[in-house]
Amino acid sequence: MTTVQITLDTLDGLESTASDLEARIASDSVVPGEDVGVVGLLGSDADAQSLSAAVTAARTRLVAARTEAERAAARAEREVAERTRRRRRLGEYQSLVLELEHWVLEARGKIGAAAKLASLRAVRDDIHAAEVNGLAILG
Repeated sequence: MTTVQITLDTLDGLESTASDLEARIASDSVVPGEDVGVVGLLGSDADAQSLSAAVTAARTRLVAARTEAERAAARAEREVAERTRRRRRLGEYQSLVLELEHWVLEARGKIGAAAKLASLRAVRDDIHAAEVNGLAILG
């Protein structure tokens, strides 16, 4: 599990808790095990409204943090995909370079053989021409 995923899971839990708190404050419900509502615990309706505003602000910050974490996760996924694509293309280029190197070595061998054959033909033709010239002079 990645750090971003752990962060998103934590933010889910915090958002759920903040929602529960907002609902309890809004409904002024009795807390289990206690005999007074949230307003009764805080002492005044103004305190409950202040707490509600603080919880709402905290929840807004949680939503902003979630958005940023999701953005970071998407960016990380894009970077991983880009690295994978580059790695694959590098492998393709390496394969092409090996094929080209093989072709160059093969072509070099063929060119060398053709040059050697051409040299031998030239020498043979020179010998033949000399023989023909020698026979022409003698005969």
